Amino acid sequence: MLRLFLTALLVSGAVYGTVAQESYSDRNRDRARERRTRERERNFEPGMDMMNSDGEKELPRKKYTPKDRITSAEYKLSNDRVEQIKAIVKKRFDERQDLNDANVVNEIKTAVARIVPLKPDQDPDKRSLTDIKKSFEAKVNAKFPQSPDEIRKQAEKEAAAKYVMTKNREKVKVFYRRGRQTASYEGIFYGFGMGGKSLRLNSRYIPLFDLIPESRVKFDKKFNEQAQKEYVNELVQSYLKKRLAYSEKLFNEAYAKIRKHNEKLGYIYLRNSWEPAEIIVNAYIEEMKEEAKLRAEREAIEKERLEKERRERGGDMNNPDMQQNPDGENMDDGENMEDDGGDF
Repeated sequence: MLRLFLTALLVSGAVYGTVAQESYSDRNRDRARERRTRERERNFEPGMDMMNSDGEKELPRKKYTPKDRITSAEYKLSNDRVEQIKAIVKKRFDERQDLNDANVVNEIKTAVARIVPLKPDQDPDKRSLTDIKKSFEAKVNAKFPQSPDEIRKQAEKEAAAKYVMTKNREKVKVFYRRGRQTASYEGIFYGFGMGGKSLRLNSRYIPLFDLIPESRVKFDKKFNEQAQKEYVNELVQSYLKKRLAYSEKLFNEAYAKIRKHNEKLGYIYLRNSWEPAEIIVNAYIEEMKEEAKLRAEREAIEKERLEKERRERGGDMNNPDMQQNPDGENMDDGENMEDDGGDF
């Protein structure tokens, strides 16, 4: 009997220790979750991804890239025109035509004029991005009349109504963790236990850390404040995001019209500016002139190097009757070669 009693005592102690250890581990996880929540609140900035208590994204968001940062890749027609102009000038460069010759320059410009006017008759629309935004600002304000502060105040009222703290002697149903499972309990709320770490429903005490977030927010003041703050930030961000998306839509439409208008006139978008084709032609001709000078210098240096090598090998470049074979030996047409008597 004594042996059976001791065995039962050991088994019950092991079970209790396992349960206590699981409860301790759960509380440690809850505390860590709490620390992450507080850290997230301290580091929160508008536009950041909101995270849940387990460090996972609640609402996945793509990285925001302002669409009003126009890139040259959007100007296919302008890019094509630039490439065509370059090809026309480079063809003369490759043919070693004199780019300082007025006739060659006129020939280049005539070829370009067949593609795009050298000097459009009208001025381009050169409004800045800021001016374009101002042109539809009233339309955006009409669709989204509330300011961020007004949205925040409205969201704060909604959050206060959504996340209400449970009053004393109020009947409530809570959900809490029991190991890896979730259990529920319903009863009258009679306040908190010693130290405020647990709540009393009927005669039962349930640790706050065991409550799931949806239940804990009804009893934990700091948790409740955090939930309200996140709710408010989410609504404000959602409103601003919709406003920005609408503004970007209007901007893209307006800028597309400007782009088509300017390109139809014959202007080319290059280096963040609308330019007539003649300006681009002249600039590229000057660039190719410099390249022609560098090419001439490289060729002169190479020619001098080859002449020096031939002189050092005893070659005579001024004697047309003398040639050198690949081994550097002087050879004529065979007049000075000895006949070895061989037959061919």
